[in-house]
Order: sequence, then C-alpha cells, then structure tokens
Amino acid sequence: MSGPEAGVVPRLREASAALAGLSDDELLDRLAGALARFDDAERQGLAEELAAHTGSSTAMLRFGLDRAFAAHDRAGLAAWLAAARRESGETANRPRVVLQVLAGNVGLLALPAMLEALLARAAVILKPATGDPVTPRRLAAVLAAHDPRLGAAVAVQSWRGGDRDAEAPLLEVVDAVVAAGGEGLAADLPGRVTSPLLLRGPRVSIGLLGPEAGAGPDRLDAVVRETVLWEQRGCLSPVVLLTAHDPAAVAEGLAAGFRRYETRWPAAPRDEGTAREVRGFRARYEMAEPKVAGLHADDSTAWTVVWDREPGLTHGPAARVLRVAPLPEPGALAECLQANRDRLQAVGHVGLDAPRRSVLDEEPDLHRPPLDRIQDPPAGWRADGRSALAELLRVEPTEG
Repeated sequence: MSGPEAGVVPRLREASAALAGLSDDELLDRLAGALARFDDAERQGLAEELAAHTGSSTAMLRFGLDRAFAAHDRAGLAAWLAAARRESGETANRPRVVLQVLAGNVGLLALPAMLEALLARAAVILKPATGDPVTPRRLAAVLAAHDPRLGAAVAVQSWRGGDRDAEAPLLEVVDAVVAAGGEGLAADLPGRVTSPLLLRGPRVSIGLLGPEAGAGPDRLDAVVRETVLWEQRGCLSPVVLLTAHDPAAVAEGLAAGFRRYETRWPAAPRDEGTAREVRGFRARYEMAEPKVAGLHADDSTAWTVVWDREPGLTHGPAARVLRVAPLPEPGALAECLQANRDRLQAVGHVGLDAPRRSVLDEEPDLHRPPLDRIQDPPAGWRADGRSALAELLRVEPTEG
C-alpha cells in the first residue's frame, strides 16, 4: 500500500473523455450489460470470497448481493440518472475524475460508488477500505472484460487511510471527492481537499412497528433479517425497534428469530473489543428489575435483544444487538426524530396510524422505507438526505 499509482489520473481523464460521446441510452445499456455479467456463478464466487475475508455467512452475503444487483438494473439506473438531472438543474457540467473513498462496514459499497461516477460520465478511483478489498477489484475486472471503454474509466487504488504523503498529490488533481467513514475522516479531509467534497458520515437507522401491524413470527423474522444483514454494520441497519406492542413480548419473539438466523446466517466472529462492548451493554439489562427491562442473548456475543420502557434512541454496538422500546405518541415521536435528525439515516416503518405517518411525512430528508425492506434501497437513494450524483453533475472539471 505505497500509494496511488503514478499517472493514474491522466489516464482516467482520457477515459472520461471517451465517455462524453455516449448518449444516455448508450451509457445505460453498457452499464446494464456489464452488471448482467454478474450472473449466479459470479455472485456466488464474490460472496464466497467476501465470506473468506470477513468471516460472515456466505448465504447472508449472497442475499445482500442479490438485492443490490437487482436494485441496479437498467430501469433503476435510468431512474437514478433522471432524478439527479432534475435536481442538478440539467447543468452541462460533469467532473472528469472522481475519487471515491469507500467505507468498509458493508460489502458491495463499491457498486453504487462506481456507478455514481460513471453515470456522471466521470472516471473514478475506488479506494477500498480494509474491511472490503474484494468487491472493488472484482467489479473493475468484470467491467473491463465486458466493456473496455467503461473498464478504462475505473481504477482501484489502495493505500493506508490517512497517509497524507500518499494522498496529497491525488487530492490536488481530482475534480471531486466522495468519502464515507467515521468521525476521524470527517475531521481530517475537509482541510486537505480543494475540490468539491461530499462527506457521508456515520448514521444509524431505526424501525417503527405501529399499532396497525401484527407482531407475529413472520413480521419479527423480517425485522431480524434486516438487522443481521451485513452484520448490522450499515447505516440502514436497524439498531432500535420502537413498537406499539408490549416491548417485552416483542423482544421475546425477536429472540426466537435471532436463534433461527444464527443457524441460517451465523454471525461473524467477534473481536475482543466488540465482544467487550456487547458484554458491557448487556450488563445493565442483566441487573434490571424484571418488570422494568429484560435481556435475551446467546451464550456468546453473537446476538442480543434487550427491551425497556424508556424513550430515546439509546442503542448498543453494531454486533447484531437490537433494543426494543415503546413507540412514542405522535408529538413525542416528532420531538425524537427532530432531536436525532443529524444521526438518523432511515426510519423503517410498518402499520403506523395516520397521526404517526404524518410525523414521518414532515421529515422528507429521512429515508422512510417499509420496515421489512429497510436494507433494500433503490438505486440512487438519498443517503444522508442528498443525491451525490446530482451534486457531481454540478461540478466544474479542472483543467489538465
């Protein structure tokens, strides 16, 4: 990981120029054709390689990969581009080279990052995170094999994150930087990037189980599935379930679902730091009065369900840990969402009554999907309440 390859940006500028002559239909056809090369065998191979690197369940990863590729079909890409064009004001601008600094918490984040740039007719440098060096390389290889023009516009470059000497020459010449990561990245990059910078910070998601929906096994199994998918590490992973039903009963039903999924999609091994966090979070519930709060968990730290009757969005570590609490009345729900606006990514919901639905309608920047599909966003969904593609379409390219 010595740093970006010398000469990568000039080559990418040439590749970007070749994209400029493609019509929208030609570009969409080429991208859809390349993604179609990820057939059953290719996705299974990718899932197995990711599993070997992360320790996660191959079956779980395959489920997530299938969802992601289904969302990014030609129709999904066309809708994404059209919406971004409307939002950007139909400008004639486009960056020539975009640097995408990828987060490593969820596999396949390289897919929307790559497509985001190519839909703007920009070449892209994908910097993998240590958590997933697999998918960027595989995506680039399949793209190059299927369509050399598109393949030439994608480069995968690795270096140690935060290495200022390695990053400085690159940050000076790219037209835009899109970066996802934690608080350290958000504090470090803005002072070193002179081109437009689109930061995606750490956020969490919650679920609302309203009075008009039941809390039977099928419903709760769907909540568990959305929690354990990607090991609960993504910004769309629910960490709290607010329910109109009895939290203790819902937690018991969720625990049964977690037991089933531990057989179906076993949890990745916990490092000692994460295991310590889980045990620390459990401790309060282990000592609580039985009528006040409760805990369901396995004998290790693979999964944890806790319940209490306190308001707020307090939650545990991202390690298949779900907290269940009462669903507030409309006024209190509105206050809760507003107080947590900067840290919430999505509110998955089902069975809400009209007053609570109207509360969600007052939060247009929040992603508000069905609870059982909270981790199945459409192509181009507005992460952090913004369209990065629309913002890229406003970027004026640098010369050189």
